[in-house]
Amino acid sequence: MVGLAGSGSNGPGARVTFYRPAPALREAIESYFIFDVFAPVRDIVPPGWSHMGWILEGEWRAGPLGGEMTPVPAAALGGPRERAMAAQGTPSRVIAVTLTPLGWAQIVRRRAADFDGRTVAMREVFGEAGDDVLPRLRAASDETALALLDAFFARRRAATL
Repeated sequence: MVGLAGSGSNGPGARVTFYRPAPALREAIESYFIFDVFAPVRDIVPPGWSHMGWILEGEWRAGPLGGEMTPVPAAALGGPRERAMAAQGTPSRVIAVTLTPLGWAQIVRRRAADFDGRTVAMREVFGEAGDDVLPRLRAASDETALALLDAFFARRRAATL
C-alpha cells in the first residue's frame, strides 16, 4: 500500500487538489478537495474540523488508530475529531469538504458533540439529499461537481439564515 504521507500531500499513489467554495459559502466551508488515488493507500487523518465526502469510485475504510476499520459510506459525514484516525482505500476518486464550526451549525444543524470522532452515512443527517447528489457528482467534470456542491450547500445553508 502507498501512504499519502499526511493529508494534502501528492505522492506517487495519489493526487489531492484543493478548491475554494463560492465566496458566499467561505465562512461555512473551508475547502473542497478532490482525491485521485492510483494505488491502494493507507493514511493517518489528523484531528480537525468536521468533513463530508462522496466516494465517486473505489472503496474506503476508516476507524480509530489501532482500532477496527469499518466501511465508509459512499456519501459520508464525519464530526470533528479530537484524535487522529486511520483510513485506507482502493484506487479511487473522492470529493471531500471541510466545514468550519459555523458551517457545521448552519449546514448540519445538529450537536457536533454527538458526532465527535464518528463517520455516518450522510442520509442520517440530510435524508436522501446527500445521496441524491452522488450520481450527479460521479457524472460531472470537476468544475461542474464544484458548482453542484456550491448549490447543495447554499440551499442547505439558506434554510438557517
